[in-house]
Amino acid sequence: MAPKKQTAPASTRKRKATSMADNDNVTVATLAAVTKQITADVTSAVLQEMRRNAAPSSSAPVSAAAGSASQLEDANTIATQDQTVETARLSVSSQPVPTSGLEDRNETDTKIQGSCSKSRPTGDCNSSPPDTRELLSIIGHLLNSSLAPATQIVYNKALTAFHTFAFLHHFDPFGHNVATSHIALFVAHLFHQKLAHSTISTYLSAIGYAHKLLHNADPTSSFLVKKLISGARRLHPTADMRLPITVHILDDIVHAASMTSTTVYFKILFQAMFLFAFNAFARIGEITLSTSSSNNLLLSDVKIEGGSHNSKIHVIFQRFKHNTNNTRHEIVFGHGPTRVSAALSLIQYLALRGNQPGSLFVRSDNSPITRSQFDKQLHACLAFCKLDSSRYKGHSFRIGAASYAAEQGCSDAKICSMGRWKSAAFRKYVRSNIVT
Repeated sequence: MAPKKQTAPASTRKRKATSMADNDNVTVATLAAVTKQITADVTSAVLQEMRRNAAPSSSAPVSAAAGSASQLEDANTIATQDQTVETARLSVSSQPVPTSGLEDRNETDTKIQGSCSKSRPTGDCNSSPPDTRELLSIIGHLLNSSLAPATQIVYNKALTAFHTFAFLHHFDPFGHNVATSHIALFVAHLFHQKLAHSTISTYLSAIGYAHKLLHNADPTSSFLVKKLISGARRLHPTADMRLPITVHILDDIVHAASMTSTTVYFKILFQAMFLFAFNAFARIGEITLSTSSSNNLLLSDVKIEGGSHNSKIHVIFQRFKHNTNNTRHEIVFGHGPTRVSAALSLIQYLALRGNQPGSLFVRSDNSPITRSQFDKQLHACLAFCKLDSSRYKGHSFRIGAASYAAEQGCSDAKICSMGRWKSAAFRKYVRSNIVT
């Protein structure tokens, strides 16, 4: 007789059905659910502290009337805090991400003492304490701000994939009992789906981030998992196939912009963008509007120095990748190595653009140039020059700038500074002996 097929418990089936029904909401709710769970844990610690403080002390007798009034006030306060905790936990449980394994937390490091807040300019230790809900809101805001917007998008995608995998294999992705074997199976699943080893590593970073926030052991840090990533890298090595925009190609596509643009404004706009991207070592998300980046350069970030024959462009980068301490970075360029002057091209564009505040590169109606619009024009210019547009992307300007600087004998430190790299990662952009 064939063995009887096991049926998952009703709670598991219900949870799985809820996950699949709410799949569209998971992507934006995953990190939010973790943040809400953390604030709920802090609230629980506050509640326990208040309960301990509300317990009657045998060493400090008080009158019956005073004791009753005090206990009634404490009971009302605790009831209010109980309601706050329950509201927070219901909010978390309503998310598609399962939280059954998140409720037991080590609270020794989350106790909030009832001391005076040093941040308040007035008042003393006898004044009423800060509103707990307001402080919890600040905790959530700080956590949300700890990751760059682009990182949040990638981490949400990773946690969504892990969440779906966990439901299919019947374990809680955020629970204490996530084992190395679960992570190993997930790595195998991602590899089977033909994800690059770098993408798999990023997914594991997201999982480790969530577990460490929730006071769990990091299930991704085991020796086995590291060896699985090494195996994925050896079996499917990846290489950056993007080619650099060289000075010669830059001259060609600047000319092509005048032949492929639909209006004079677009011609001058894209010529300025191409030359600016190369000479300023700009990332594509800094000169175009992108959903994955909020680092778009503004008109106020650019200053012009000198006359028509010796113009210099000063670009102040205030928002850029990995700039966690908000350091301002300035790069200055003039004519540049191309036939057309990069500085005069930008000045000509700014004269047409006008002085309306907003993004540096905009359409004639003052709406920012999007990533897709830039890519479309670059593709048209490359096709005009009979170049393979699959090998040249928006980042090819930055690759070309780094390669050109290396050819000119610039030191590693100088290239790092010009490109705003914080490590030797720039070396992977430096290409030599490129045949075009």
